[in-house]
Amino acid sequence: MKLKLLMTGILIVLVLVAYQKYIEYSSLKSINSYESCITAKGSIIQESYPATCITRLGSRFTEPINQPPQSISQTISGQKYSFSFSLPANFEVKRNPYGNSYPLSEDLLITNSNSTLSSITKIEFRALEGYRPTYDRTTKISIGQNTFWYFTDSQYSNGIGLVKIMSEKGKEMIYDWDIYGTSDLDNPVVQTILSSFKFTD
Repeated sequence: MKLKLLMTGILIVLVLVAYQKYIEYSSLKSINSYESCITAKGSIIQESYPATCITRLGSRFTEPINQPPQSISQTISGQKYSFSFSLPANFEVKRNPYGNSYPLSEDLLITNSNSTLSSITKIEFRALEGYRPTYDRTTKISIGQNTFWYFTDSQYSNGIGLVKIMSEKGKEMIYDWDIYGTSDLDNPVVQTILSSFKFTD
């Protein structure tokens, strides 16, 4: 009789333990976000950027990063030649990056200071007087009120080459962009720069 009661008691304990494990497993399986992961018992938070949460079952969730929208907060104007265009705030501009190697051109090196806001890594811009490039493997496109030659050469497999030719005050001017980090003409930064480009007096 005592043995029977003992076995019944052990069986009840085993059932309760199994039920508790089942509840814990179901709870862990229901974790489907970073927020629910960090509040779950036994989760591990890795110190990375962005942070990663790992559940007891090994599921991983990355902390969502709220990316503020890019704002157009700077206008770049030419110093040697008359032009201007707009840029988001996270792009930095270095003038004359090649020294005096190209005395007839105005060169700008534009770099992205926040890669979470745009995939574009850098833009090389050149305004040059009296030089007409070849047009092999190019397409004529319009962005905003401006027309450009779009280079489809293989060297731009992860970038965009664009040229605008315009007569300005009796001079033939070439405005050239080499944009790296995107091959998408609909990229908002590309659209912002090229649609805002204009000649200034």
